[in-house]
Amino acid sequence: MLSLLRSSKRIQRTQQIAQISLLCRDTLCDVAASAGGDSSRIVTIEKLEGGFSKALLMKKGNGKEVIAKLPCRIAGPTSLTTACEVGVLEYVRKYTSIPAPRVFSWSSDNSNPVGAEYIIMEKVAGVPLFEQWGKMAEIEKLELIKNLTKLEAQLAAIRFPAYGGLYRQADVSSLQCQDLNGSICIGPSCGRSFSTDSAAVLSTQSEKLDYGPLTFIWAIFLLRLARTQKIVSLIDFQSLSVLPLFLQAQWPVFLKPPQNYTKGLVQPKLPGDFDELDEEGKAAALQEWSQSKLAKAYEVATVLENGVAHNAMNIPRVFRELFIRCGEVSEVGVVPLRECLIEIFRNWSSLGFTGQCPYSFSNEEITTHEHQFAEYQAWDEVQQLAQECLDTDAEGWIAPQLDIEEKRRQNRELLSLYIKRMAGEKSPDEARAMWPFPG
Repeated sequence: MLSLLRSSKRIQRTQQIAQISLLCRDTLCDVAASAGGDSSRIVTIEKLEGGFSKALLMKKGNGKEVIAKLPCRIAGPTSLTTACEVGVLEYVRKYTSIPAPRVFSWSSDNSNPVGAEYIIMEKVAGVPLFEQWGKMAEIEKLELIKNLTKLEAQLAAIRFPAYGGLYRQADVSSLQCQDLNGSICIGPSCGRSFSTDSAAVLSTQSEKLDYGPLTFIWAIFLLRLARTQKIVSLIDFQSLSVLPLFLQAQWPVFLKPPQNYTKGLVQPKLPGDFDELDEEGKAAALQEWSQSKLAKAYEVATVLENGVAHNAMNIPRVFRELFIRCGEVSEVGVVPLRECLIEIFRNWSSLGFTGQCPYSFSNEEITTHEHQFAEYQAWDEVQQLAQECLDTDAEGWIAPQLDIEEKRRQNRELLSLYIKRMAGEKSPDEARAMWPFPG
């Protein structure tokens, strides 16, 4: 059932992207032609990797370029997703020094002449981080990590009276929003994890919570200046929301520590038996050591530049997982959420709470759950293995620098190996149902 749900979502996403691509027609070109203060017809259009949006690089006859973004229908709540992205961009540009692209024109009403929601924004300078990261010297990577944590600290330092999405006040008069400064307000969250369909909306909650750091770190653009690497823009602000800091603060994807990483003032080292390893083992150990050093650099820089985020990253794991599991029930079921609840129930006092836990589980209920959770863990291990081997995520997204056909070949090969490995325990059909991606 879990695999069917994920396959259905991937098919739906592909269909929506195909539909949106049909909307790139003369009307959108006319809007883009007049964007940016100078009017010049669009002469070329190039498709870009856009995640939950169709992104288009549009070049004008005068040589200038703009980016057009059209959100997929599953990107988030209709109208709100686009309006929120515009609101976040305006707020970030106005109240922080974080480099973000300017918005020239936009519409969150799909009944407009274009026939779809869209944002026309400036094309910022620089090149994607993933194109430079492997070429950078270690000292350059460390400098970039330091600069990144300084930018994140600006976000973590902001205090909001509520959590939800940021909008321009003039654009959401019909929504229940809380005014921030006369021009920007905070209203419903449009994050995908908060809705089970594109029309769902999470009401604003009036609590004083922190706005955590951005998680789309691979969207950073870089500009090489002499021997330094300067962050010149962060470009993907879709579906960002004001949330509790402990839900936001985390290692960026490209700085994520390896499995055996130790937090704190512990210097990463090569394994003691490194000299006895074969060439393949040495290569793997060196790779893990290198990644550990970068993760440690981010951890230390966060302590120095963004202490509140560091503290948030070190609260008990179960609290963060509790919120995450709530958002996953419609996809993976209630078992992982129940595991969090049982862990809190069992460790109520050691987690710092007083009195009695407001809910309880009997020994029989816990025993039944443990069997169910073991089945879930077996399923989840397969999902994580496939994602790690294929350099992808639960959606099956492949980074643009990778060869999609090669990844498809690898997926078929891995699925075949998994079916053979599970022979005697599961039928081929049962094994395929466990595998996250169609072969």
